[in-house]
Amino acid sequence: KTYANGVRALDNVCLDIPKGMFGLLGPNGAGKSSLMRTLATLQDADTGSVAMDDGQGGQLDVLRDKDAVRRHLGYLPQDFGVYPKVSAQDLLDHFAVLKGLSARGERRDAVEALLRQVNLWDARSRKLGTFSGGMRQRFGIAQALLGSPRLVIVDEPTAGLDPEERNRFLNLLAEIGENVVVILSTHIVEDVTDLCPRMAIMNRGQVLLAGEPNAAIAALTQQVWRKQVDKAELAGYEANFTVLSTRLVGGKPVIHVFCDHCPGAGFEAVPPDLEDVYFGPGGVTSGKAKLPAIFVDCSTIGVEESANVRKRLAAAGDYRALRNLMDDRPHRIRVVAEGTRALASALVARSLADGVSVGHDQLVADTSDVDAFGRAIAPLARELGVRLREVAPLDDDLESVFRYLVERR
Repeated sequence: KTYANGVRALDNVCLDIPKGMFGLLGPNGAGKSSLMRTLATLQDADTGSVAMDDGQGGQLDVLRDKDAVRRHLGYLPQDFGVYPKVSAQDLLDHFAVLKGLSARGERRDAVEALLRQVNLWDARSRKLGTFSGGMRQRFGIAQALLGSPRLVIVDEPTAGLDPEERNRFLNLLAEIGENVVVILSTHIVEDVTDLCPRMAIMNRGQVLLAGEPNAAIAALTQQVWRKQVDKAELAGYEANFTVLSTRLVGGKPVIHVFCDHCPGAGFEAVPPDLEDVYFGPGGVTSGKAKLPAIFVDCSTIGVEESANVRKRLAAAGDYRALRNLMDDRPHRIRVVAEGTRALASALVARSLADGVSVGHDQLVADTSDVDAFGRAIAPLARELGVRLREVAPLDDDLESVFRYLVERR
């Protein structure tokens, strides 16, 4: 999606979003709201397609069959208005009519059930202009749940809420996410950490990373280091290290650094968290270094997206370039998937792998052309109906390079 002013808000976005809470994380201007508005049928995409499960074994075309999609959709935008002199019960009843709940008894029961679910029943007769920010957000989610939607989209819902209201609202979203798809768009890392079993990180209209937060965090294990430094030294550390984050503690900067070994005296290893992933290599400040192989769902990635698969075959550090020069030794890649035997046979038959060993739910492939492997693996899995769970190199680390060089001597 490119706007009239030339801003490319969405750039080859490709996601597979299952039932449950899905976090869409990124800074302001990342393209999150543009994606939400497109999924909510409020704006058109320039190219591409979006399919939504209709609950009956079929799919709806989100971009073309908008009326049908809206019957299954609940949407809470980042900014929404209410009639300040109308009570919560009366306005929700009005929205229910617009949603198609024409039978008075059915509508009354639905309004009461939703106001109770969002803990606003006792305030049902109050005018909306007297509601706090958190109460207004809970009213917003009540209107989004009218008609029992299969997809609920909430855009920056916790912005401006105090901690108590934020926790109450997040608990409500978690409850809703047990039964339907809930897409939570936010720039607050903790919202995704606390709630979402799957997520994507966006920046400048592109998906930088998609998968499970826990897997993304685990990929940084033993690679995040902390040190308290003097303010005068901070610029030097930022110039010489991949600094993930900086915060003041007691008036002195405390930095988190990404490195596969101890960066120096005074550093201590710390458990990584999602904020380290967000600000780290492969995240919104990517470009300083490459992210280690990450757990990623590739099953719906098209041919034009295969470059993203290849990026996820990279390990951190410049030694990957050295590894690529070793053309007399095949690359070894692990693939975790459902249906590994069919995938292994196809990889060998199409000369994408020199050899494959197959386990219960994974295979290990040796390939002399890792770029061709990266281009082909996602389309091949989709062709075979195989759901990929992980694509990760097994020998693109410094230890493997060192061992190879020693063996050759």
